[in-house]
Amino acid sequence: MREGSLPLAIRASMSIPGAFTTVERDGRILIDGGVINNFPVNVVRDMGAEIIIGVDVSMMTERLESLSKGEIREDDYNDLMFIVNRMMERMSRDAFEKNKSLTDLYIHPDTEPYTTASFTTAAVDSLLIRGERVARENWDAILAFKELIGIHPADDIKMPPNREAGTDSPVVDSVELGYIIFNGITSLNEKNLRRMLRFKEFSTIGTNSLREAVDRFKGTGSFSSLSYNLVEQDGRYNLTFNCRERSRSAVSVGIRFDTREIASGYINAVFSPAELRGGLLEATGRLSTNPFINVGIFYQDAWLGKFGLSYTYRYGNMELYTGRDTTSHNIRFHKNRINLDLANFYYRNFNIYLGARYENFRSPNMIMANDVGFQRQRVRENLISYRGGVRYDSYDNANYPTSGVRFKAEYAIYTDDFSKYRDGTPFSAISASLYVAVPVSDRWTLVPALYGRFLYGKEFAFPMQNFVGGTVAGHYLDHQLPFYGFRPTEVVDNKFIATAFEARYRIWNNHFLWVKGNVARISHSTLELIEWDKGMYMLGAAAGYSYDSPLGPIDVLVEYGLHPGAKFGVYINLGKYF
Repeated sequence: MREGSLPLAIRASMSIPGAFTTVERDGRILIDGGVINNFPVNVVRDMGAEIIIGVDVSMMTERLESLSKGEIREDDYNDLMFIVNRMMERMSRDAFEKNKSLTDLYIHPDTEPYTTASFTTAAVDSLLIRGERVARENWDAILAFKELIGIHPADDIKMPPNREAGTDSPVVDSVELGYIIFNGITSLNEKNLRRMLRFKEFSTIGTNSLREAVDRFKGTGSFSSLSYNLVEQDGRYNLTFNCRERSRSAVSVGIRFDTREIASGYINAVFSPAELRGGLLEATGRLSTNPFINVGIFYQDAWLGKFGLSYTYRYGNMELYTGRDTTSHNIRFHKNRINLDLANFYYRNFNIYLGARYENFRSPNMIMANDVGFQRQRVRENLISYRGGVRYDSYDNANYPTSGVRFKAEYAIYTDDFSKYRDGTPFSAISASLYVAVPVSDRWTLVPALYGRFLYGKEFAFPMQNFVGGTVAGHYLDHQLPFYGFRPTEVVDNKFIATAFEARYRIWNNHFLWVKGNVARISHSTLELIEWDKGMYMLGAAAGYSYDSPLGPIDVLVEYGLHPGAKFGVYINLGKYF
């Protein structure tokens, strides 16, 4: 195959028997050419190549004799990739010897014990280092070929690309470290960065440890760019990190249109001069029918994370379904919050946080259900809570992921006097959510999900009960749970657990069609969740079109739910959610 679709050619070249399906083209069935010729020097020679450097990354040479004698390790019998590789090597053995003799320079790095399925960080790093090692061993021969084709090497031959002048590289799978140097650090604490390394100067480390340290640094979000180099000195390698700290002073603005709030404006401003050495001031605001403003002062460090104090005012304007009939009622409230972040730090993709919070909730016309119906009441609550949680996010795209996991879990204890609630024991809330993006093909992605919130205690403050509804979590209240097919918000019982499923099809570039379904189980106690004749269910679904535009997601959807308060609805969104 020498013309046509490049992706199709690559896919055909991957069609290893027993591992991937074949490719059909022009009435022919195509498989990996390595089955017949795994070192195709004769093919490139026929294409006109005059000088051929052949790099053999198979284990054939070392194990040719042992294979002919049938010597296979016991743990290889059930290894599919080992069997397939060995089968291909046996079938192409004669062609391999002939092609090997046609090369002008034969290079064979040691790949034991890795195979074509070895994609771990340790495997990739080891293979790169071994490949560089054998290339350096043949450096004079490579320069001789340059001379042969008319490129005359100068005395100042540069090192391979991506290496600074005077930079060397270890050619073993471990590194004997010398000094560790940080360049470009201005506001960050260098001592804390050294703690994150988990290794010290003048120690021996594996290349995977170095890679993991770089990943930890990048995971903090403190750097706009980060690279490293190793310079040999007296048999050891001095490790230098070249850092460019991310600018923390910035202003961001945004606008959003949707069919529920019509229009929303957003602004976020961060002020963090270098003189503050990690200190920053932040202000965020949203102008809409549900506006809020947040201001805070924080200290942020790559090792210690982010901690500080913030204040939020929120005005709520939402439709609340009572559960007594199909009527929804407009509810308005004021909420003041003071949040103390005691710890908020990242480890790789994990965000771990601890904090305390004071909340004041006031509503002049909250709908409260009772034995005979419902009535509007004035609600006022002052709550002090303690909370801790963890977040994990490995999505490859924040809006329309094709792979990755997003997880969050939180535990909170609520009081009204630091230790009790209404002179009794405090109540608590456990919430968690798990979303997994599974790529089925280059166009299809499935996203199963599980989420819920459980309340425990004798009495619960009304604003902290389980509010369910809408397509976006936390839109009206921080703990609001989303549910497709249910447009108004409803207060449900103490135990809520839901499962959701999304099937998304990419029709072109960033254009998608999708369907989503969700079903919820609601009960008064944890035990009743498994007693099918008790509690209640919610069921809803939605289908729509989305475009991941440079200005944010654009969504058009229709939704419907099987629940007394559910309504058929059309929803349009333009812009990022905030």
